[in-house]
Amino acid sequence: MKGSAVIAASAAVLAGLLVFVFVQFQHGDSRGVSVGVGSAEAACRDDSPRCLPKTTFHDKSGHDWSPDALADKVVIVNVWATWCRPCTMEIPDLAKVYGHYKDRGVVLLGLMADDVPDQELKSFSSEYGINYPVVLMDEELARAFDYPQALPTTFIYDRSGHMRYGRPGVMTADQLQDNLDQLLGE
Repeated sequence: MKGSAVIAASAAVLAGLLVFVFVQFQHGDSRGVSVGVGSAEAACRDDSPRCLPKTTFHDKSGHDWSPDALADKVVIVNVWATWCRPCTMEIPDLAKVYGHYKDRGVVLLGLMADDVPDQELKSFSSEYGINYPVVLMDEELARAFDYPQALPTTFIYDRSGHMRYGRPGVMTADQLQDNLDQLLGE
């Protein structure tokens, strides 16, 4: 009796997993969960984790990036820290690509996971060529981005605010340009 209950429970879990996989990939789109959502625009009318958080980002230079300021922009959020060696490796590529795309409707926000004194950040930014806004990650932002477990982690959102890319690890200039060219071409 006990063995048949385990088999039945395992079968139920497997069936649920198969249904999830079927729904996940039924449209041939492996970028994310689309259960109950007809379009990217519809998906981002709420606080779904697949949507750019509806919050105002306050950068370290005193500029506010409100949801209205980010509307209709391709938004890159790069979670990083000054002590993170892979982060420092990708910063020059991020800065280079941002320099080429910022006048084309792209915003890059560096979401800093550590809190360093302003003078240290200024020196660090100068040394690594950071030319994009740096936002200190607080508890609200950490929660909104589902507490990234690895640094760096990059999220890219299309003009409707739908996440189209979200992965940990170093992002190269080529990877970033490919994503931006695709999103700007839509």
